Formats: sequence, C-alpha cells, structure tokens
Amino acid sequence: MGSYSSSGRNTAAGPRKQTACSLMAMNTPIDTGDTAWVLISAALVLLMTTPALALFYGGMSRTKNTLNMMMMSFSALAGVGVLWVLFGYSASFGNSLGAWGSSAIPSKPPGCTA
Repeated sequence: MGSYSSSGRNTAAGPRKQTACSLMAMNTPIDTGDTAWVLISAALVLLMTTPALALFYGGMSRTKNTLNMMMMSFSALAGVGVLWVLFGYSASFGNSLGAWGSSAIPSKPPGCTA
C-alpha cells in the first residue's frame, strides 16, 4: 500500500527498481552466511552426484571393470575439487577473474556513472 498525503493523493511511486548500477553503488560487503551456504550446497551436490555416477557407469560396464569405472569417477571428483580450490573459488567470489584477464571485463555496467 502506498502512503497518502493530507490531500488524499497517493504519493508513493511504488517499490524502487534496483538496477545493476544502483546495486553496485550500495557497495555492500559479501555476507559470510550466504557464501557458506553456497559452498555447502555445492559440496553436497558434488558428493551426491559422484556415487550416483560411479554406480551408473559401473553398472554399464562388465563385472570385472566395475571397480575401475568407480575409481575413475572418484578420481574425477578429486580433480574437480582441486580445480575448484585453485581457480573456481576466486572466479566465483573474487573481485576479478584472476588469470582470465580481469581488465577485459568492465567493472561497471554500461551507462553507470556511480
């Protein structure tokens, strides 16, 4: 509901639309609780997916190759974990994209003067 002046007219313009420019101008710090929730959720999905893929690929191979297929799935998990620690965290939560050349990426949206 909008606010009304003494003349009875609605003076509220409604909710203010937040653009990318206005969100950048607020310069709010990253909430540690939100960051922890994203990291825990990603870890749970990764840990949930790996045994499922191991059992799926192990079931499609011959009996003598089942353990090999499962170990390849778990070693792929280990590789993804190492890559996430080396590159993924800073690319997701850092101020720049690190080795990918942050100078090519504009720091402000076009038309933002704030």
